[in-house]
Amino acid sequence: DAGLPVLQENHATQKACGADNVLLDAKELKVRFPYLNTQGVAAGCFGQSGEGWLDPHSLMSLFRKSALSQGVEMINGRVMALTTNGAAVTSLTLQSGEVIGVGLLVNAAGAGAGAVAAMAGIDLPVGLLLGLNVGLSHPDQH
Repeated sequence: DAGLPVLQENHATQKACGADNVLLDAKELKVRFPYLNTQGVAAGCFGQSGEGWLDPHSLMSLFRKSALSQGVEMINGRVMALTTNGAAVTSLTLQSGEVIGVGLLVNAAGAGAGAVAAMAGIDLPVGLLLGLNVGLSHPDQH
């Protein structure tokens, strides 16, 4: 409850700037977002529009569907090596041993893109990071 005045002031400022948000008390938050643990929560500010989120898997699925409909051949395999000629990748070798010649290679390996780029001698600082999210509460606040 101690932070409620700050949240109310921030909400008022955002509304004055044209933001489409609403201030919800704990009961309203629980109704709208039943998965939230609202114990010890006085209120929350929720943006009703102009906010965004991304579902990368669905977006990738749409790209794949579009590519297939345009005649792209999808090959399921793990790239183990790239062959280059100067700055150009000329072929790739799959884990199965199959070698595929390429005119153009798009590195769409996601978090593995750094490892694929390294096969072509390119330093791309992309990789996996393990993360941890922790929520803490003080016993006196319950």
